[in-house]
Amino acid sequence: GYVLLDGHLYYDDDPPVFPEKGSLDPQFMYWVQNITPNSATFHIHLLDTRVPDPGAYRQQTGLSLERIYYKASPDGSQDSWGYSNTSGTWVALGHDMSPTAWKQVEQVEQSLPGCEPHISCVTETDVTLGDKISYAQWGNAEIVRVFVDFSQHPYDIGDPVDQQNKTRVSPKSVVMFKAVDMAGNVRFSDRISSTPWLKTDQGDVHSNRKVIMFHPPPESEAGVAYMLSSGDSITPADSLSARGWELENYPGYLQPLEWPELEYDALVAMAQAGGTIDDGKGDGGVITASSLDFFIGGSGNTFDLQGVYYKQGNLSIGYTGGYEGVTGRDAATVIVEGDLIITDNVILNNGGYLAFLVRGNITINGHVSEIHGTYVADYETTGTTKGVIDTGDDVSSPTQLLVVGQLIARGGFVFNRVYTGGFDGSTFVSQPAEYVVYDPQVVVNIPPGLAEIPSLGAWEEVRPQ
Repeated sequence: GYVLLDGHLYYDDDPPVFPEKGSLDPQFMYWVQNITPNSATFHIHLLDTRVPDPGAYRQQTGLSLERIYYKASPDGSQDSWGYSNTSGTWVALGHDMSPTAWKQVEQVEQSLPGCEPHISCVTETDVTLGDKISYAQWGNAEIVRVFVDFSQHPYDIGDPVDQQNKTRVSPKSVVMFKAVDMAGNVRFSDRISSTPWLKTDQGDVHSNRKVIMFHPPPESEAGVAYMLSSGDSITPADSLSARGWELENYPGYLQPLEWPELEYDALVAMAQAGGTIDDGKGDGGVITASSLDFFIGGSGNTFDLQGVYYKQGNLSIGYTGGYEGVTGRDAATVIVEGDLIITDNVILNNGGYLAFLVRGNITINGHVSEIHGTYVADYETTGTTKGVIDTGDDVSSPTQLLVVGQLIARGGFVFNRVYTGGFDGSTFVSQPAEYVVYDPQVVVNIPPGLAEIPSLGAWEEVRPQ
């Protein structure tokens, strides 16, 4: 732990740092990949401070970590902790924090798939016993990676209902890491569980700022047709390309897209000229209520074809029974001069297509499972915190969000769901937390005011292979 530098003796007395649970920094996080019914690869980032000045400190010293340990459990319950060796045999470990309750990470690799050239990675292979781990460069986070196979887990996990799944990977499956640096500091990570991921199926997700995908999907999803566009960047782009997600015939992919000045004034004027929404004239109108209950299923009130609706202030939408639909199965547009709050599913029982142009944020309740249409989060002035789409906190009851249509945000996205899948019979199947599916109505049945939206304007005549 001591280094003589420029005639001074320095001592690293700061403990290693693991990412906080729910970290929003894609360079300092934890995640799970390669999920199969019985196995998964768990990753975590790890930092250790360097003194006195990272720019002057000897590059080869890197992190002053000496040892890294881990242990895994199919459900995190007492007496189920252990690790799988190279033959798949399960080796029991204690459930406490004592030194004997951990498996040491045993081999260091400098170039593993998904690791940048200047960031070394650690992997547990049960082949070579490492002595000192002191290998990072430039002060970046270490990526610690371990492979866990529960297929030969022989121990009773306590719950009779889950007993048949004691060898399966599930949202309850967890791994913990322990790091010890050369000064003797010890730090434990949070429990890492199967993590959520985003999927689009010929559906558009566009942000005029960043799109950050914190958790890559399992490798079984390689080649899926992701359509993500960003006026800034998509992170991690390397992961997208490596999985075959980059669509070469999409000229707008990963390129800055010009966000047009939408004709709000003209659209609002159309809505105001339509009078009230209940006058039966078929020409849109002004929404005075705080919700769209006028159009709920069974009321007989449809949205007017090519109608434009306007709400001054926040608007709540969503109804378990669905909305009536659009007259003639046409399209309509709702302008919201405020925030849009989606409290329940949004489905048109009798067909048609809806678009919501929101001059604020769009927030979705965590229990919402399905919404249809185009949702655009915009804002009037740059530099504000508006224009963000948040898919909702579903921690209390993990729920997949299916979007049939488009999500477009000037301010960016918070993909907030924790849903990771469910059991198909006796096998846990990893599924996307947010799943965006393209609806061709957005092109053949364009709602008023949408023609100039970036994803339509740039991509209207382009089809993925």
